[in-house]
Amino acid sequence: MKSSMNKYFKCTVLLIILSTSISFSQLNPNNITQFTEKDGIPGSQVSEILIDRFGYVWIGTINGLARYDGYEFKRFYNDPNDTTSIKGLIIWSLFEDSKGRIWIASSPEILNLYDQVTKSFKQYEFKHLIERPANVEIGIIKICEDGNGRVYLGVSSTFGDTLSSSLLYFDEQENKVKKFLTPDSIKIQNVFNLINDKNGNVYIYSYTGFFKIDTDRKISRVLAPIKELENNNEYVTDFSCDKDAHIWLITNKSRLMDFDPQTGKYKTYHQKEFDKSNYDELIGTAFVFDKDDNLWIGTNKGLSFFNKVKKRFESFGEPSTNPTKNENILDLKMDSFGTLWIGTQFGGLFKYEERTLFNSYSSTSSDKNSLTPGWADNIYEAHDGKIWITTSGQGNSSGINIFDIKTRVIEPIPFQKFLPGNFVIFGLIEISPGEFLINTEKGVYSFYPETKKVNRIELKGVPNSIFIHDFLKDKYENLWLCSFDGLYKRNKGDDVFKRYDLSLLQGSNEITGALESKKHGLWLITTNGLFLYDYKTDKITRHGFDKTKGDVFVTQDINSIHEDSKGTVWVGTWQGGLSKYNVDTKKIKTYTRNDGLPSMSIQGILEDEDKEALWLSTFDGLSFFNTRSEKFNNFSIADGIQSQLFAESASLKTSQGLFIFGGANGITIFSSNDVNNNSIPPKVFLTDLKLFNTSIVPDDNSILEKPIYETKEIFLAHDQNNITIEFTALHFSNPSKNKTLYKLENFENVWRDAGSQHSAFYPNLPPGEYLFRVKAANNNGVWNETGVSLKIIIKSPWWQTWWAYSFYFIGLVILIGGIRKYELDRRREKENKKFLQLENDRKTKELDEARNLQLSMLPKVLPQLPNLDIAVYMKTATEVGGDYYDFIVGLDGTLTVAIGDATGHGMKAGTIVSMVKALFASSGSRLDMKTYFDQSSDALKGIELGRLMMAFMMIKIKSNKIEIANAGMPPLYIYRKQSKVIEEILIKGMPLGAIKDFPYETRETEIAPGDTLLLLSDGLPELQNEQNEHYGYTRVKGALKRSAEKEPEEIINYFKNESSKWVNGKDPDDDVTFVIIKVK
Repeated sequence: MKSSMNKYFKCTVLLIILSTSISFSQLNPNNITQFTEKDGIPGSQVSEILIDRFGYVWIGTINGLARYDGYEFKRFYNDPNDTTSIKGLIIWSLFEDSKGRIWIASSPEILNLYDQVTKSFKQYEFKHLIERPANVEIGIIKICEDGNGRVYLGVSSTFGDTLSSSLLYFDEQENKVKKFLTPDSIKIQNVFNLINDKNGNVYIYSYTGFFKIDTDRKISRVLAPIKELENNNEYVTDFSCDKDAHIWLITNKSRLMDFDPQTGKYKTYHQKEFDKSNYDELIGTAFVFDKDDNLWIGTNKGLSFFNKVKKRFESFGEPSTNPTKNENILDLKMDSFGTLWIGTQFGGLFKYEERTLFNSYSSTSSDKNSLTPGWADNIYEAHDGKIWITTSGQGNSSGINIFDIKTRVIEPIPFQKFLPGNFVIFGLIEISPGEFLINTEKGVYSFYPETKKVNRIELKGVPNSIFIHDFLKDKYENLWLCSFDGLYKRNKGDDVFKRYDLSLLQGSNEITGALESKKHGLWLITTNGLFLYDYKTDKITRHGFDKTKGDVFVTQDINSIHEDSKGTVWVGTWQGGLSKYNVDTKKIKTYTRNDGLPSMSIQGILEDEDKEALWLSTFDGLSFFNTRSEKFNNFSIADGIQSQLFAESASLKTSQGLFIFGGANGITIFSSNDVNNNSIPPKVFLTDLKLFNTSIVPDDNSILEKPIYETKEIFLAHDQNNITIEFTALHFSNPSKNKTLYKLENFENVWRDAGSQHSAFYPNLPPGEYLFRVKAANNNGVWNETGVSLKIIIKSPWWQTWWAYSFYFIGLVILIGGIRKYELDRRREKENKKFLQLENDRKTKELDEARNLQLSMLPKVLPQLPNLDIAVYMKTATEVGGDYYDFIVGLDGTLTVAIGDATGHGMKAGTIVSMVKALFASSGSRLDMKTYFDQSSDALKGIELGRLMMAFMMIKIKSNKIEIANAGMPPLYIYRKQSKVIEEILIKGMPLGAIKDFPYETRETEIAPGDTLLLLSDGLPELQNEQNEHYGYTRVKGALKRSAEKEPEEIINYFKNESSKWVNGKDPDDDVTFVIIKVK
């Protein structure tokens, strides 16, 4: 029994256990993400997980250690030539102590300590402290810390061989590991687990029982229910303390125990109540507490959950949709975002998030009180506050659903129970308490929910053959019918309906809905136009159609409409986007996918008055639109909405302020305030400070007294002004949708989008005081506005100090004191006029010469190659920037492409471009890339051009191979035709001539027919519109994805139009250059 307790032996035993299915039913598979070796983890067996104080996820595997920040897995490798690298391969245990140090126990018999400040490892010896038989391999299986900061280490043997004493601790004073001495009456053999409680006590579970080390470091035996387990051939596989200092244990028979060490009493919960069929084969392996102190439990057959309030196990997901169902779980950890991280024996790492922001209700065959199946296409609130939902598309099984919003109980009434043979309800309305009008494909009926009876009725003046799509009773108690044969109105007190023919207005009589306006009348939406009924004149007019009377909607197929509290009319169309309509001026502003809409088809519009926003249901998800900032925040099925597809006009804001939208798989209901409350913003912090590309760490001679993530202010000398700041924003829900912005106040006025780089580079900063700020938003658009900031003070050189300027001033006064004011003024006036004219002529000539020089540097003819199509575009700035591109075709058909951007403007930029062209022409195809970059950079640096340098990218294409090197240019983008994915290849490097002996890197990849390459300068991404917004790299990628299937010249024209529209036709402030290469 002892050998089977050992963690690694246990893994071996579990390898041969046969898997059987466990019945799970509620785990949302859309909330589970799996990471395998393809994603970057070192090995498929993840035995240890650690969430550190920053939020990084550390992963210990059978093949080494990695750290995950949501964007990439950072591997830690052993380097025999580097004494600060990690040692050992198989990770046994991970622990972070109160000082922020990471302890890593690995095999064979190694203890590593990682310093997060210096980013270095060191090792401590412990093997000599453990007495053991020869050839018995040992390792540190658990690490823990008491309330006084002492770190304890529990040792066990690989295959269960008995160790005489196996508890160690780390002595901070002597900086070494020591054996923990116990009284003769207590022997601790083969530690299996170490934990601490909220009071700082440490609990130990070993071969020889349970023990406790109190805050005075005295050890005593704990009378836990171990004997009862041993008598049942049962043993503890994991244990931990809850918020009440109770010890919870899980066993190899998946029995859960709540043990109170103060009283010695315990309660037992049998998981067989949860899974009777497989109880004998179910082995508990690990568990973790969530923020509510409930338990997530790992077993040899996946994941389960224990609700501490209800005192019972709860089920998860259907087996067919639960990706963890047959995984042998080795470790569980919960991070501060509420994300559960799951380490498994064969499946790698899993991430499970309770990230549902919305409540949705759908049809479930196993639940007789769920919605009837089909599209939820009508939503209506009755006088008693209950919500009526109709469904269609599933024959007689569809029908009416009465939803009690207070109790969240649904009463489904399928068609076969009250109207057999009917398949759809077009519209419904409550005409009196307990009596509803419903319109079906068979006509109009009165429906009584109490008795479920229906009566066919005739509407005078309305043909029986028409479809009534919607009913509306207005504030005057007139009853309106929106039909596919025009508009019908019955005045209060009348019996007969009057018909209005919209075809007389060149419109459609297929009226799908109506909205009563507070100030204008009655809005009518149709499949061919928007109309307005005027109560005063009893006339109908058409809007957004006649160009002579105002703006026109993109499409006349109107899906939805809303008039907000300010009187603005919002119109949703099919494939025409969202339009903002001013009724008085007849002006229309339309928002499209380019503005952030998830779909061009807007199905429903509801107003969120408190947030000055709109909620939009679309044909591809739900969207929150801030009408002040004009920003969209989109939500998908992963956030809990019923599906991506929503139904036309199936939307309702209840009298209690809840929002309800219907669609293909039911309804989504939520309170607007709950959406942001359920979403935690990212953690933002600085990760590195570099001066001249060298990382700075705290020491006696450093500018940093603390780690950069704890530093608020730094002082730099005037020549320490080449600064790189690295940062990160941790949020794991959907990291690709996280957004990070940074800004250096007192240097730039606009926020910069970090994209995927997470670093900021500021060369040659002048003396002054600056504030570097970073803020970030998660995938739901919830911002950490506070973010992080660093004050940077660059001191002036002595010749720019106040006393130096005082000396200059005194000398100047003495100099001009003997000159007569009259002669000085006259001379200045004359010379200024002459100087201004000469300076103007000189600048004009220099700009012309610079432009001619720049253009002369460019190739006159583009290469003509059988396997590649090439197109280029350059738009020079007003003051002429330093953009440059060039090509060389080798004798073997290798194409070498260069693109660059020199610092400065005018002749200065032209000078450095001419030098780079000479270097490229002489050596670009002859030398290997790294040698070329090294020699070119050193050559430019050696000429001592001051701040002049050259950002430069070069690629070589031979057959289907491509080699890339980069020196400060934007990334290379490759559109992969087969996968329809944009690949971003970012290689960090300093511009040529910036730093001597900079270690440039190259990267290789392959290309295939149909792939499209984009090389560009920073002119397009940094193009500013009238709102001082940058075009940005995200829009660059989007534009490439939309146009990549076109021919190169067409792609060029697409980008030209994009950039021109962005700046409203104005000339750019910097050169805009891009090169398109398409593989045939």
